[in-house]
Amino acid sequence: MPPRIAIKCAWSGARQTIPSSTTLTPKTTLAELLEPIRATLPPLVLEQGELLYVRQCIKASEWPSTTLKMLGIGMEDGGVLLTLQLPSSPPPIASSEPTAMEVDDTPTSDNMTPDQAIQLILSSNFDTDSKECILTLCKMMDNVIAKPGNEKVRCIRLSNENFDGKVGSRRGGVEFLLACGFTYRPTVIPLLSKSTETPKPEFLELLPPNESTPTLLSARKALATTLLQELHVPSSEIPKMKTPPTKAAPAKRTNAEFDVFKTCSYNTQSAAVGANATTIGDGGLSTTERKLQTLQKKQERLEKKMQVLNERELVAWTPGMPEVVVSNGGSQSSAGESSGGKGDGALLAGRMKRMEEERKKREEGGFTTKAMRDLEKIKKQKVYTHTQLRINFPDGCSLYSKFLPSEKISTVKEVIISAFHENYQKILQYDLYVAPPRRLLDISKRLEEEGLVPAAKVFVSWKMNGAPPSNGDVGSYIRNELFPSSAVSSAAAVAFPGAKKIVEDDSNKSSAKKPSAGGDAKISKEELLMQRMLGKKPKGLFGKSTGSAKGSSSGGGGGKPKWFKG
Repeated sequence: MPPRIAIKCAWSGARQTIPSSTTLTPKTTLAELLEPIRATLPPLVLEQGELLYVRQCIKASEWPSTTLKMLGIGMEDGGVLLTLQLPSSPPPIASSEPTAMEVDDTPTSDNMTPDQAIQLILSSNFDTDSKECILTLCKMMDNVIAKPGNEKVRCIRLSNENFDGKVGSRRGGVEFLLACGFTYRPTVIPLLSKSTETPKPEFLELLPPNESTPTLLSARKALATTLLQELHVPSSEIPKMKTPPTKAAPAKRTNAEFDVFKTCSYNTQSAAVGANATTIGDGGLSTTERKLQTLQKKQERLEKKMQVLNERELVAWTPGMPEVVVSNGGSQSSAGESSGGKGDGALLAGRMKRMEEERKKREEGGFTTKAMRDLEKIKKQKVYTHTQLRINFPDGCSLYSKFLPSEKISTVKEVIISAFHENYQKILQYDLYVAPPRRLLDISKRLEEEGLVPAAKVFVSWKMNGAPPSNGDVGSYIRNELFPSSAVSSAAAVAFPGAKKIVEDDSNKSSAKKPSAGGDAKISKEELLMQRMLGKKPKGLFGKSTGSAKGSSSGGGGGKPKWFKG
């Protein structure tokens, strides 16, 4: 099989391969060898050019008489590279006139393109070495293209034996990688190192800012073309080019897709009988959400029905005047008298019981959704007819007035201003706060948001240069008609708001259906718990009679139960 002969043009670096159809024998002359590509060569080269091969220089006049056998080219050689150059010119004569400096336009590794790096590989190495280098570069490019984001294939150790033997030691191999976007990783110099020499780089890496998929694809195609056309490598030996993985386009949202903000469930009981297990009735709401909506609607109905405020019933008090508080039932009592409500012991026992129940619920309860927490909160809420506010001024005077829980603090300030004399309404300036601890009220928030429902004390703080005259009487800035003539006549103005629970307690329902025997008032649970805490024997717990009472009612002598035999 005749050898593959390529002609390298020294003035351009291009390579031209002798067509395989040319008949080559040991007696073929150089003139016959160049005949197929004669039309592509400059006339000056054909007349005065030189052909270089293994330290031999054959001038154009010797080409017709020089054969391949004379150059040492055998018919069994795989590939042969001959260099064709222009005639060497004699050294120039020194001249006194300045000459223009010649600039080397040969591309360097910094500004070299992948195509120029491939030509450098072909012109600087034998075909066998060029083939091995380019095949290795093809595999490296395929790994980079097919594995986006993989740092392992984008970092190359220059001292690696395989890389150095196939690519690193071949001129043009590293230049090709640099042209594709690879850069040298800076070498870390030890802090105590005494060496002044710059250490050699150890790694080549392809950083994301330097990576360009079109550039990598173009370079990979150039490698395959070179193997096929320049080195005449069969297509079966060239690795198939890999394509970058396609990124899935974001799917358009449709109504049928899963929505993270929508309640979804799977009913196993429905699935067992063949029914639709994923569809939730009532517009996709869970049972908890439906209960919550029901109670919210009930709360709205109660508020609309109960919270009707016809008059503010604004009343003013001065220090020393007796205050009258009227309960929901209408019975009057002075501030110093007992209203017959629960005592301190009952309130303390109730508070301790509620704290214990909340602690157990936190410890034993699992994860809850927002709907569950809102449902538990609304079950404990009450709807009040109004909010009773006592507004205290720094001089001891106070105002009592009714407000709706949904009204804002700005409405409270308007009512206070309306209680002043006309000559003070534009002069007095103040802030509203609650204590303790002292906290200013936001005029844009509602009363229920500020925690002033069902009743609260609100304090007035005069601003700088906004207080009434200090030499005036107490309450002189408040209209005289707001002060009551008697405590009884203004009792309705300070009535505590009526309340109704949104969810009735089961204990209240049972007590309403089953009144206590003998007409005695039922003892509250809190008072019974307080008696047990103090070591007293309760008369009955939670509406049930004690064991002795039960025994006497069920028969048996001496208060003994029927089952006792002794």
